[in-house]
Amino acid sequence: MKELFTLLIGSALVNNVVLTKACGLTNAIDSSNNKKILNDGIYTGIVMLLSAVICWALQLYVIDKLSIGYLQTLIYVLINVAVAYLFKGLLKKNCVEFMLAALNSAVLLVCLNNVSYTFGQMVFATVGSALGLLVAMYLYAGAVHKINNNHILKSFRGLPIQILAMAIVTLAVFAFK
Repeated sequence: MKELFTLLIGSALVNNVVLTKACGLTNAIDSSNNKKILNDGIYTGIVMLLSAVICWALQLYVIDKLSIGYLQTLIYVLINVAVAYLFKGLLKKNCVEFMLAALNSAVLLVCLNNVSYTFGQMVFATVGSALGLLVAMYLYAGAVHKINNNHILKSFRGLPIQILAMAIVTLAVFAFK
């Protein structure tokens, strides 16, 4: 059990998909308020977990058995989109968050990386990655909020200063390694 919680914390902080692999940056850049951050994080986490479970099972029982590893990425992308559309249909909401979650590179990276784990390890690593995405989104939103309240040259306002803030936060996370 200790190994699983270590995997959870490691996936959330040390091996954060946003901060160390630069995946899922769209959600992090677009995070403007706390409610939107929480909604995006929850939607992406749901899609990430369900896609990872389905991809793990497909890898174990179909892709490896049929030796079609060359189709792995395509299959995983289709699974991510299908899961997002399924939840969009179940909630009967026209929310953009599910479409962003379906095409989020962090979701695909987690599916690709976690197929080598056992089922329990895969679930904990995926939940940790979803929590890590949420943490990164809150970190970036806090940094951007602080920056927007200061005097910034007109040429650096908006996306350029956000990218610079992301780079600084990312460097700070590399101290964990």
